Amino acid sequence: MASFIINIVASIVMEMVCLITTAIICAVKNSGAQAIQIEQLLMIILNATMITITYSAIFTFIAFVLSDTTAATSLVLLVTFLMFLAGLHLVNKIGESEYFYAITMEGDEIVEAIKMEKNPFFLGEEKRKIYQNILYCIPSGDAMLMANKFIRTTDIEHRLDYNNTIMELYLAGETVLFTLAGMVIFNKKQLK
Repeated sequence: MASFIINIVASIVMEMVCLITTAIICAVKNSGAQAIQIEQLLMIILNATMITITYSAIFTFIAFVLSDTTAATSLVLLVTFLMFLAGLHLVNKIGESEYFYAITMEGDEIVEAIKMEKNPFFLGEEKRKIYQNILYCIPSGDAMLMANKFIRTTDIEHRLDYNNTIMELYLAGETVLFTLAGMVIFNKKQLK
């Protein structure tokens, strides 16, 4: 439990440094832009803190499971990278447009003009909900959703269902789950 608390404190300190740096860069870059609302800023800080705590719970769980520090560190890096790739893949799948522009060409000549065609990779309603829930389960997915919501760097935010309450519940549930599982494994190891 002490390792988990130390991880959380260290992560939150790093998070605050990153948030302050990002705020300064955004303020300089967007000096003429509309200021961010205080409610949005507090929501960003709350979400980033919950994501950090969930990551800490996962990493502490891995450290409890593996006795070897090198193996635990390697696995943490691998899991982080895989969660990032999974989140990126899910955001891209959810962000697919229902239609796209297509032209038909033969050689160098356009045979058929630009027209709208149905995207075969567009997710149906059921698949979209499944992908969205999986995305909520991945802390990096939550971070990508949060960035898309507040930064709005792409045109896909209208296709990403960002529900702050559900995201926070998923993160809190994962934190509790990984913390309890880590404590159980740690207690079993101490009994041996």
